[in-house]
Amino acid sequence: MLDIYIGNLPDRARIDELRELLDEVVGPQPTGSIFGGILPRVGKKRPSDFVRFTLVADAPAGQGRYCRVSGQSRVIAKRMIAQLSGVGLHGQVLEVRPFYPRDISNDRRRAGWHFRLWLGVERRIGERRAEP
Repeated sequence: MLDIYIGNLPDRARIDELRELLDEVVGPQPTGSIFGGILPRVGKKRPSDFVRFTLVADAPAGQGRYCRVSGQSRVIAKRMIAQLSGVGLHGQVLEVRPFYPRDISNDRRRAGWHFRLWLGVERRIGERRAEP
């Protein structure tokens, strides 16, 4: 499984808008396709029916910071990333890439963090420690 990170969200972005955007871009899939191999082969299902959306927001403002989409296979996730790259929502182009969870080895709250090199995948793009 590969989770998807959707960043650069507009302030007023909601999960139902992200679901609709995913359904528009990817399009409906027959239930016997790769999205729904175990479901009955009757009608069509939306791609958003097979994934879980988690909107991470700033606590004080309640504005969306990023969205994590999970619940699909690696092949489907890569296809979704390719289809969603460059797509906009409320006039902002979304940043879509694989989601890499924060690792204890690259956490800034760790003692002496500024003396250590990154040991895993960099999820903070553009940080000074990202370059060797």
